[in-house]
Amino acid sequence: MSKVAKRCVCVILIATACGVNAATRTWQTSNGGIWTEGGNWSDNTPPVAGDTADLSAATGVIDIATDVAVGEIIYNPAFSGETNVLTILSASSAPNSHKIAISDITLGMFQVAEGAELRVDADLTPAVDVLKDGRGSLVIKRNLAPTAAVQVFVEQGALVNEGSIQHPMWRMFVGTRDSDDGPAAGYVMRDGSSHVG
Repeated sequence: MSKVAKRCVCVILIATACGVNAATRTWQTSNGGIWTEGGNWSDNTPPVAGDTADLSAATGVIDIATDVAVGEIIYNPAFSGETNVLTILSASSAPNSHKIAISDITLGMFQVAEGAELRVDADLTPAVDVLKDGRGSLVIKRNLAPTAAVQVFVEQGALVNEGSIQHPMWRMFVGTRDSDDGPAAGYVMRDGSSHVG
């Protein structure tokens, strides 16, 4: 079992023991929409800090018109033979992009399934360690700028930088120590992107 997997087990045990009340909020429409509109989510409630946002049913673009906070984002659509692409788009342009904060959880997670691509076209500001899981691609189109000293683990799939990754006080790990039956994890920098450390 990899260090990250062991860490996840510890996080689950601690969270259970502490009675953490994080919820899973599931996107209800097959189209895009506005993140903060309750009708787009299960229980008519958008996710808040620490919650899991399950976007697996969504396609197209989900707009964020204000800063939002979650603990995890899951994008596991059924594979249809073509790459499933979902974009989370800030309604305001850089440098005043809206932010997606990853907080109020011990280990934040982005899970993107094989055959899927989650494009984050907003500023991503984790305050906790982050795990990129699943064999799909997480594409950072604006800024990944942690607000604390964090670690980013790319355990499966790819983390694709098309914007700017800033990390004055963090580390990134790509791959696993243990064998994985899928393709190797990867970190890709596209033309025009930056990685500032």
